[in-house]
Amino acid sequence: MTRRVIAVVAALGVVFGGAAPAAAQPVQTNDTIAVTGHGWGHGRGMSQYGAHGYAVDYGWTSDQILDHYYGGTVAGAVPNDLLTVRIDSANGLPTVAQVDSGLPVLIDANDQITHTGTGRALRLTATTGGFILADAPTCAGPFVDRPDVVPGEQLRISSVSAESAGGAATVGAGTPVVGDWDGDGDDDLGVVNGDAWKLWNEGPDNATDTPDFAFTLDPAGQQIVVGDWGGNGVDTPGLFSDGTWLIRDGLDPADGLT
Repeated sequence: MTRRVIAVVAALGVVFGGAAPAAAQPVQTNDTIAVTGHGWGHGRGMSQYGAHGYAVDYGWTSDQILDHYYGGTVAGAVPNDLLTVRIDSANGLPTVAQVDSGLPVLIDANDQITHTGTGRALRLTATTGGFILADAPTCAGPFVDRPDVVPGEQLRISSVSAESAGGAATVGAGTPVVGDWDGDGDDDLGVVNGDAWKLWNEGPDNATDTPDFAFTLDPAGQQIVVGDWGGNGVDTPGLFSDGTWLIRDGLDPADGLT
């Protein structure tokens, strides 16, 4: 007799039930988060932190840093020309600049001053045919537009010294002379009356002001000359006639001619 064994395989569907576990709540460990490393910067040339970090943290030389950011370039000297930087995010926006000393001025493409600011700050806004110029005490404003458009395709804001370039002084009768008597880089006034010389470091406001230097030197028949003969920044007088130079050693009354 033959027996048949039939194996029956039951497919069991196993289901794991139950609720999902609750998400863990974040816990603050301290008030400080330390981030180490650095980013790649702005993507346009050298990263400021990267250059600093490589120098301080890794001891890289300037040549190594330059090669890392600008591979294949060679460092060298360049002329002291005007360098321009274009900031794309500022396209279409007014240009505002403030000077802390002196006066703000506009300079055209030919390096000529075209306008002087009435305050410490200037604002340039591009418009058809040129720029609208506005003045203000500071960059915070308030700005006051000037009525006329400043022509040109390129203008830059710079500064000039606000020191007075002139004035009036009364030095009395005689021949006026000009020289840097105290070596401060500014030319001052003097007067020669006969053989009497009077020189002032500042001013004078009137002819009765006491001179800083007074001495006698008769220029009769000779040409009065003034110069920094000693190369020390201080001008002293001299006389010239028929190819002969007589130069005064200093400005004290006892100083003689050489």
